[in-house]
Amino acid sequence: MPRCARLILPNVPLHVTQRGVNRAAIFIDDDDRHHYRRLLRKACTKNAIAVHAFVLMDNHVHLLLTPTMKVEMYDGVVKDQKAVCERYGAEYVRSSLASKLGISEEALNGTLPIHGLRHSPKADTSGWYIWAGDYKEDADFFQPLHVEHAMSKPMIFVQYLGLAPGWRFLIGENEYEDVWFDAGLLEAN
Repeated sequence: MPRCARLILPNVPLHVTQRGVNRAAIFIDDDDRHHYRRLLRKACTKNAIAVHAFVLMDNHVHLLLTPTMKVEMYDGVVKDQKAVCERYGAEYVRSSLASKLGISEEALNGTLPIHGLRHSPKADTSGWYIWAGDYKEDADFFQPLHVEHAMSKPMIFVQYLGLAPGWRFLIGENEYEDVWFDAGLLEAN
């Protein structure tokens, strides 16, 4: 008999169990377990869910998961990002929620105009650098911010974070928007 639907809140861990029908085996061999892990990784990445631990038994599974944001919210952001890419003929390249972007304090405060450019991602970065007003060479001009934190707040630039490396954007007053490809960004890497 199925259990009642659980209350799912962002950043609150869940203990999830899955069992075979009548406690029958759900994994026959290690290939089944590897396949399950691939599906779990894909689903959790798509839905912004952190996996802290898992146990794969022959007839059941234990998962310790934390949804990092409301799935509906994440889906809406991704939909907006894909719409921007489609509008400008750009490839959609997801920015991993665990990756970081560089952002100026003025951009965090919503000061306009906001500039953004994306290099190829490296290590734990998304490749994005976002600033407001004039660019400065100061060592502390860009502060690291996880993409997940940017996407969980009402920041005007989030809809552009699906643009592929080599793309830039400019957001200004009166809903001004400019998006273009800059091949020099790819050469700079």
